[in-house]
Amino acid sequence: MAHSTGKRGFGLGNWSGVADLLEKGADPTVPAPDGTTLANLFAMASRYDIHPDRLPAIRKALGL
Repeated sequence: MAHSTGKRGFGLGNWSGVADLLEKGADPTVPAPDGTTLANLFAMASRYDIHPDRLPAIRKALGL
């Protein structure tokens, strides 16, 4: 969650870091303390926020 919101890593959202964590087995269904899920943040991300090479891995992990 921290990577996708920019609290860790680089820029507004480090979705490459998210993809790396998901590929290593991170559970994308665990919500943040406020109930936000990775799928919620992914839905709000701009198409320019996520490198196109990383989209397939993120979509697969989220079941999209």
